[in-house]
Amino acid sequence: MVYALICTLTIGFLLEKTLGLKVSVSEENIGLDQTQHGEKGYNF
Repeated sequence: MVYALICTLTIGFLLEKTLGLKVSVSEENIGLDQTQHGEKGYNF
């Protein structure tokens, strides 16, 4: 169980430092459908 926790935290740390786990505030405000996938989620 401790081994799994250490591996999970290590993988999470490495991903955060290389790829990043969060989007920017501006991307979040525009909408992740548009910024990440180039699609519109809802047509209002």
